[in-house]
Amino acid sequence: MTDVFNDAIDAVYSHGNIGAVTATYTPICGGETVSCSIIFENESGEQPDGFGAQSFEQIKTIEYRLTEITSEASRGDTFTVDSTVYIVDEVSYNDGYTVKVIVR
Repeated sequence: MTDVFNDAIDAVYSHGNIGAVTATYTPICGGETVSCSIIFENESGEQPDGFGAQSFEQIKTIEYRLTEITSEASRGDTFTVDSTVYIVDEVSYNDGYTVKVIVR
């Protein structure tokens, strides 16, 4: 039986207007590199300042499918897009289909 959620996610990542790009994932532990599709985003995140006002910082995130990379990325793992290397800082979420990581 096919998983409709995986089918929907595959459709999103293969749709040209969504912005999925090809990247190379390299685990810090020295495992195999993986060619994968990722969605790269710049998001705004709140930075509390203690006075009730909100300031924002830009947060770079990468979302990838667990069908391509079968585990959560670890701190220090890298994603390379063209010649730019993004280093994983932390996992933002994992819904069992995709993982979103915060990168620098």
